[in-house]
Amino acid sequence: GTLYFIRRSLTTSRNPFKWLLDFVLLPFRFLHAIFQWLNFFTLRYTGKPLSTDGQEIPWDSVDPDGEGNIRFAGTDASAVDSSWKLVRRAPDGKETELATGVSSFDLCSDGTILITDGSTIFRLSGDPGDRTKESVLQAPSIEQIIVL
Repeated sequence: GTLYFIRRSLTTSRNPFKWLLDFVLLPFRFLHAIFQWLNFFTLRYTGKPLSTDGQEIPWDSVDPDGEGNIRFAGTDASAVDSSWKLVRRAPDGKETELATGVSSFDLCSDGTILITDGSTIFRLSGDPGDRTKESVLQAPSIEQIIVL
């Protein structure tokens, strides 16, 4: 009878000034996107970016294993907003917030909960009122957790 779910905030911003600003900036964002697309291919095949901002990128960070995998700065950050919350609803309707910044979760048979924020897997163990959070694994682009 207990329900576990992820609650995400619903944002509906209908600010006309923000829409007007987005419309005015559209050509600049389009040009920036084309530049970044060209920069990606130049970086991929030559190891050097198009822009000369003084930062030299070593080849091993562009293609470290020779298989076309590219490492981008900041891939260890959480993939979801802190407004994504894991919530437990008891049969009587009482809701308890268990964790924030959760993109996926699964329940173990012993009551332990595994959660991820997209870059780290955590173990929530203990009583529902007093859970401890322990890091289990860190890897880029964790999309889903399934306990077997």
